[in-house]
Amino acid sequence: GAGGGGEKPLLGFAAVLGAAVLSSLSSVYFERMLKKPARSAMADRAGLWLRNVQLGTFALPLAGLTMVWNDGLQLRSYGLLHGFDGVVWLVVLLNGCGGLLVAATMKYADNIVKCFAAALAIITGMLLSVPLFNVPLSPIFLVGAASTVSATM
Repeated sequence: GAGGGGEKPLLGFAAVLGAAVLSSLSSVYFERMLKKPARSAMADRAGLWLRNVQLGTFALPLAGLTMVWNDGLQLRSYGLLHGFDGVVWLVVLLNGCGGLLVAATMKYADNIVKCFAAALAIITGMLLSVPLFNVPLSPIFLVGAASTVSATM
């Protein structure tokens, strides 16, 4: 490869393409699941919170197995929440709120609005990192921001 690190551009492109396709399919399916008419009165009352719990319950065993597979030794040595401090809990809270906002966007708007919001969040995050963390605004960022904006239009 160009950097001598054994890069595989075709494999990287395939991985990005696969991630994009799976993300799109999951977003469309999630929107369908939230908006389809309920088959019963109980399902109609389920609402957004119960749907989020259902999705979380489905993902939890896979996440737990991955955690044990990748970090089993550290889990046995230090425990599950080793290193969690106030900042980490704040990040967990923000991620949880972000997930609820995505679900609400999908329920009350649509998948396209979610994509616009994600693109805006990426650009806003980078623009805020310039004054907050002294990140230089490079020409490649401007190309990336323009690509992000044009991809969502």
